[in-house]
Amino acid sequence: MLFDQGSFKITAKQRCVASGYLEDNLYWLDSTPASLNAHTRRATVLLHVWHQRMGHMSHMALKTHGPSATAGMDINSLAMNIPNTCLGCEAGKSACRPFSGTGRKTSWIFEIVHSDLAGPMQTRSIQGSSYIAMFVDDHSRHVVVYFLQTKDQFVQALKTFLAWGETQTSDKLRALHLDRGGEYMADSVTTILNEKGIEHHLTMPGSPQQNGKAEQFNRTIMDKAMAMLHAAGLLGGFWECAVDTTVHVYNRSPTRTLTWHTPYELWNSGQIPDVSHLRIFGCKGYMHVPSDKRCKLDAKAVKVTLVGYEPGSKGYRLWDRHAHSLRLSRDVTFDESVFPSRQGDEPCPQPTSPAPLSAPAPVANSPASAAPNPPAPPPALPPARPPSPGSSTDSEASVKNLLRPSVE
Repeated sequence: MLFDQGSFKITAKQRCVASGYLEDNLYWLDSTPASLNAHTRRATVLLHVWHQRMGHMSHMALKTHGPSATAGMDINSLAMNIPNTCLGCEAGKSACRPFSGTGRKTSWIFEIVHSDLAGPMQTRSIQGSSYIAMFVDDHSRHVVVYFLQTKDQFVQALKTFLAWGETQTSDKLRALHLDRGGEYMADSVTTILNEKGIEHHLTMPGSPQQNGKAEQFNRTIMDKAMAMLHAAGLLGGFWECAVDTTVHVYNRSPTRTLTWHTPYELWNSGQIPDVSHLRIFGCKGYMHVPSDKRCKLDAKAVKVTLVGYEPGSKGYRLWDRHAHSLRLSRDVTFDESVFPSRQGDEPCPQPTSPAPLSAPAPVANSPASAAPNPPAPPPALPPARPPSPGSSTDSEASVKNLLRPSVE
């Protein structure tokens, strides 16, 4: 810094970078601090340049923590503008935008319904189904499922659900949320919704998250159903029974979303569900056989396996593995500690051919008699003995010698 008469100069590297003057006993700088810093400090680099140098690191992280966490990172404080787009970031870091909730809350049941179609399953159910059509009420989270053999049966399932919902709630559905599956885009589905004045809300292509409630329910139900199916040791063909049972239990389970109320309660105007009839899926049961279905000496109960609950009735769905058929009954005694399909269980006697009560075990390859007084079986033969060492034609003395040989 060089002072002269009434003025001064600032030099850097033998070069004048600023000047000033004296006024009222004060020296005034005749330059801006930015221009002075541009000459006195080391050359700085734009923030976006450092962004690219650091492997497209976040601009805000670089700006806030870069200079203090590293040495030699000189960022031009006058050029902190962040560009709107970066080619490298768009090409390498592009991702889907977050799926935020719509923020709209329904005020009553059957106002908005979410639907999804799951399948085909890897195994047909014992009822012959391969698909599951699910309908979830937005307000109550109440769920209704229909089991389909083919996708084109969804149209009939939709008609059935709309008729059932309108009858149960005395109201009309306002909107139906669907994805862009082929079954939902069919002209027949669009026609039904247009005729009834129902809004058809579709997700964008490749964005099933926009139908998140139906997708989430799909996963929740299938996870629960598979857990019950494998815990019971049942085969894959019983998946329809497991899913139907899961929906029955889910509608009667308190959830956080409903402030620990149940979907059944909200759907049925505050009626609290009774769950005293629930039993462990797949456990063993003894089903009472009515008197007109058995003979005098038949067993009054047969062993069955619990596979569900009959809708609209106070009874159980039971699997008779000896008859290979589903049975319905309300007179069942369950043993929830035994699972016939998971651990071997002795075969159940058939009611039409019982063994007599007082007869001993039948001889192999002889059928059990059903007569009131069956004939006594022939007496059992004594066990075979080893052959005698001597011939039966020998004399009595020779036999005694064989039994008590002489010692030489």
